[in-house]
Amino acid sequence: MNVKPSNYLIRSNLFIQFLEKLDVMIETVELLKEIKRKLEEIDEKIENFMGFCELSEEELEMIERDIEAYEEDDLELIDVQDAKRILNV
Repeated sequence: MNVKPSNYLIRSNLFIQFLEKLDVMIETVELLKEIKRKLEEIDEKIENFMGFCELSEEELEMIERDIEAYEEDDLELIDVQDAKRILNV
C-alpha cells in the first residue's frame, strides 16, 4: 500500500523548515548588528585618538624648539618632584 503524505503534512514540514531558517537569519541579523555597533565604537575611538594626535601650529613650533634645544644640549629640564609640586600632584 502506497500512502502519500497529505498536503497538510507537507506544508507543515515546509513551514517548520522555514521557521528553522528564519531562526538562523534572526541570529545572523543580531550578530551583524553587534558587529556594526562594535565597528562604530572602534570608529569613535579612532576619531578621538586622531583628534588627540592633531596638534596646533603653536604646539608643533614648541615641540620643534624643544627638539632643537635638546640637540644643542640646551633643553631646560625640571625634576619630577619639582613638577609634582608645581602641579600640586
